[in-house]
Amino acid sequence: MKKVLLLLTAAIAAAALGATATVHSANAQPRVASGVTLTLWAPPGNFVTGAAKDLITRYEKKSGNKIQVVSFPAPFEQNVLAKWASGTRPDLLLWHGIGNWLVALNPTKTLNPLDGMAFVKKTQPNLLANSVTYKKHVYAAIIGFPDIDGMFYNGPLFSQYGLTIPHNFSDLLALCKTIRQKAPGIDPIYEAGGDQWPLQIFTFMMWNDAIKKNPDLLREVNQHKVKFSDQVFVKGIQAEKTLQDSGCYNPDVKTGTYGKELPALMDGNQFIRRRQGQQDPAVQRLVDEQQRRFVADHRKR
Repeated sequence: MKKVLLLLTAAIAAAALGATATVHSANAQPRVASGVTLTLWAPPGNFVTGAAKDLITRYEKKSGNKIQVVSFPAPFEQNVLAKWASGTRPDLLLWHGIGNWLVALNPTKTLNPLDGMAFVKKTQPNLLANSVTYKKHVYAAIIGFPDIDGMFYNGPLFSQYGLTIPHNFSDLLALCKTIRQKAPGIDPIYEAGGDQWPLQIFTFMMWNDAIKKNPDLLREVNQHKVKFSDQVFVKGIQAEKTLQDSGCYNPDVKTGTYGKELPALMDGNQFIRRRQGQQDPAVQRLVDEQQRRFVADHRKR
């Protein structure tokens, strides 16, 4: 059975240490071959950062190997797991640095343990143990910054309508009401229910306080000690429904798409957009494009 090197957030740091060999010993150092082509499964293009692309280029130049990037469409996780279950696997995989997603890959049967690699000792203490370690073995290299939840907001719109940035859930509900009164033609928040997976983002954000209080909460889900039907999780889902019932979302929430979220925020058709760190590169690209258009239009005048 082919085993895969699992790489979180970005890929090539681990590949440079030997993704060309299959490792069967947790303490073995893989041999680095050259002149081979490695297949990397990755999320849609917008989620592969410029830093990750740079790593690929640098690795190819240094090793003489090639990285063939295969982008999976959204929903990325479901599409990858379906292919994974068929027995078709890549050499490298960009994946989530979260325990439940690691378990979904059946790591002891499908992934290479990386315990003996140099990066393990160099990584910040406890980071690997609390994210990509399963049954005492490290199965991935985390080479990107951890996701940070939050909100993007359209500054000019807030200034135009004299709005105050919300700092908690109650503030957010009150803001939605104010926006519907002052700017009824602009949605407070755009939700991409048509793509399904974005619906989980806010729910997870609402679980953060509980996870901070009990850092082992999600681990306990995997251990069947707690259930998603427990009140601590139900509250997050209820909070999202409260936003919808309070008029915070776009009317076409059931058919809205992720591809429309960022343009809606940048073009002034949305006041707020939920933020995950992995989405920052896409935001930066849109900001850069707007700046280029502004400069070009200014020069024409």
